[in-house]
Amino acid sequence: NVAEYVYQYYKFNNVDKFLLDRPFHRGEKDKSVEIKTLWYSRTTFRTAQTLPGVMRWAEVTSLERVELNPLEVAIDQMTLSIQKLRDTVSKYASANSPPPSVNPLSMMINGMVEAAVMGGVKNYESIFYCAISERQSLSRRKLGKAEVFD
Repeated sequence: NVAEYVYQYYKFNNVDKFLLDRPFHRGEKDKSVEIKTLWYSRTTFRTAQTLPGVMRWAEVTSLERVELNPLEVAIDQMTLSIQKLRDTVSKYASANSPPPSVNPLSMMINGMVEAAVMGGVKNYESIFYCAISERQSLSRRKLGKAEVFD
């Protein structure tokens, strides 16, 4: 439990790790649901000195590239959305003065639950849950009568 202003300072200062995500589509792009083929190329940079600093530049000491598959991209996006929601809720919870308008918070929650643009959680559920259940039913058919349930 750290004061909000201290948390914000260290969130944006003394930074030496940076991420760059570049989206790309692997295979044929599905126009109806683009997230099925959406992959990310994530590049992680580490610098010798923390930023911001006195110099206008910093030497990059390490570079790592990783490809994230569509499921990992979805998990990453949901994690970021949850973190934004937590930050917004903590602003409202830590307000010492009368609470500000809750319209931004309600709009954020509404956008997560009923996303009109990219389909939101419903798209993730329909794509990944169906794919997982198909794999499970396929493996159950292979097991036949020797099925084992947890």
